[in-house]
Amino acid sequence: MKEKQVKKVGKSLLCTALSVVSLAALVATVAGCAEPATLEEVQLMTPVEKTEYLVGESFDPAGLSLVGVYSDGSRKMITDYTYDKTSPLTKEDTLVKITVGEYVFETEITVVTPAEKIIFLMANGVDTLEFYGDGHIAIVGGAGGGSNEPDETYWSWDGKELEIWLTEWTVPKKEKADYKTKMDLKYDEMGNLSFQYYVRGQWCINYAATKTLLDSVLTPDTRYPVEG
Repeated sequence: MKEKQVKKVGKSLLCTALSVVSLAALVATVAGCAEPATLEEVQLMTPVEKTEYLVGESFDPAGLSLVGVYSDGSRKMITDYTYDKTSPLTKEDTLVKITVGEYVFETEITVVTPAEKIIFLMANGVDTLEFYGDGHIAIVGGAGGGSNEPDETYWSWDGKELEIWLTEWTVPKKEKADYKTKMDLKYDEMGNLSFQYYVRGQWCINYAATKTLLDSVLTPDTRYPVEG
């Protein structure tokens, strides 16, 4: 009697196991037949970082973040987007279209010549030096005689060394010398820059720039002035 009960229990366990296997196979079959999730929406999470370019530069999508929302409720980052501006940029380029399937996002950009592009500024409360991409410097304010016009100045950066040349003035302004003087640039232990400029030969103006500012624009792979 005991032996029959054991056989009966064993047979019952075997049937249960087979049922579980069959159910798992059925679930797998149904899952395999289910349609894949479809893309229902594309959301722009963060825009591109760079929107101002020099003529001849290429569009940079760095910073762009797109997320796809799918029919099964899932969300995934999208990286297989395309954009229409793949050639060197010109001044006529003002809009970049970024496409993911039927979804299109537009990004406004500005393209300028080196002579129009201010690379960085140095101010001292009296006036401001505007350093342009083509190598000229505009002195705006007191030292510039109240004029916004570029002075006879220039600067350069070869990837390692910064040079700044300003025209020395005599008194009065109309007797301004026709030569430029290389400024004596000094760097402190933190890498911050400073130099002195004698306006009209008698007023000493101090200019300074932090290492953080310089490092953000004067990188080893950049060169100024830029041709074009």
